Amino acid sequence: LHRVDRRQRQMCIRDRVLILLGFGTRLASLVLIVLTIVATAAVHWPAEWSTLSELAMGYSISDKGYGNYKLPLIYMVGLYFLLLKGSGQLSVDALLRKRS
Repeated sequence: LHRVDRRQRQMCIRDRVLILLGFGTRLASLVLIVLTIVATAAVHWPAEWSTLSELAMGYSISDKGYGNYKLPLIYMVGLYFLLLKGSGQLSVDALLRKRS
């Protein structure tokens, strides 16, 4: 279990650096979206809810035990736009495209 946590942490750091440099942005964004979905389902999603209003209580950032999935949702939205649009003109991907 400790080895898996270390490997996931290394993968997350690697993908953040790739996005920062603009190299393989779409692939790194996809990996981070999947990782964020798994983390949200495992940790941030409310354990018990029966109505949509109880589920919506997890959208606020608090420590009252409702789940706190607002921040991972914000990250997923940002990563989704990077997945669709790519890294832009000032990136390693753009420089590689210009060379070829």
